[in-house]
Amino acid sequence: MLGVAVVLGIQNREDHVLTGQITQTEAQLRALGTRIADIKDYEFRTMAEYVAAYARSNPADRVRSEVAGIQRTLQHGAATR
Repeated sequence: MLGVAVVLGIQNREDHVLTGQITQTEAQLRALGTRIADIKDYEFRTMAEYVAAYARSNPADRVRSEVAGIQRTLQHGAATR
């Protein structure tokens, strides 16, 4: 009986951790989507403006990679249950 309670307690804690990670990932994805939409919707008048927007999107690529890593971790955690 005690073993079952311990296992349930550990799973509950892991659920809280995963929920926090999912919430953080959602916020990152929303911010990233906003940045991408802003760049995509902008009407560039010069090549310099295009290059500057592209330079700003590089951090978005980094965030996208981080989010993909977090998603893989979350999926692995969910699959091991």
